[in-house]
Amino acid sequence: LIALPQLAPWAASEFRRAETHFADHGNCAYCQLIETERTAGDRIVFDRDGLIAFCPYASLQPHEVWLMPTAHEPWFEHRPQGNAADKLAEVLHALLVRIEQVIPRLAYNLLLRTAPWCESAACAGHWRIEILPRINSLAGLELATGIHINPLSPARAAEDLRWS
Repeated sequence: LIALPQLAPWAASEFRRAETHFADHGNCAYCQLIETERTAGDRIVFDRDGLIAFCPYASLQPHEVWLMPTAHEPWFEHRPQGNAADKLAEVLHALLVRIEQVIPRLAYNLLLRTAPWCESAACAGHWRIEILPRINSLAGLELATGIHINPLSPARAAEDLRWS
């Protein structure tokens, strides 16, 4: 488990874009992303009980999944306890079991993204857990440009990972 005392440059840039989106459009970019994913439908793995899991459109790796609350919740630390915490644990466990069924003995990283502790992020942030499988190794293009090649469409990945 690694936590940093300040935002990494990539995270700071993401939150600045979220704040700009909120200022320009009056809504949360992540809440809008959830609605976009619901409308498209083909990248959704799970959507119920206040949580949504989907394979993002620009996934870095095959079978990458984002797990988010469907309600606007900037900070993971403020996540309701009790039943909501239990449901989150159940869904996360089910996602990891399903990924293991699709790709046995897969290495992966779990990334927790939460809004920074600042007044301006109160409206713009939205926490999420990213499950990032370690399938493709980084090669010259990825290392030189930060552009990742993912040979599996997010819609196909979501189809592989869906369960009843």
